[in-house]
Amino acid sequence: MQPDSELILEEARSISEGLWRMARLAQDAAELLDARIEDEDLDGANECAELREALERLQALSLETSEALDAYQDRYAR
Repeated sequence: MQPDSELILEEARSISEGLWRMARLAQDAAELLDARIEDEDLDGANECAELREALERLQALSLETSEALDAYQDRYAR
């Protein structure tokens, strides 16, 4: 069985990784849109579909990370 401090660190790292994944996803979507704007390669429908997909993935990651944070808080916040 892991000591509490190791478990706390492992769970905190998992939450941090979720936050970093969300940040990278948002950055990737913004960079893709910026590249299309710069190239003047816009038709509206493609950008909307790609951004909607990115937002849906971001929402799923946010929910997953939020649930992990809630569980972490329930276990360790006093």
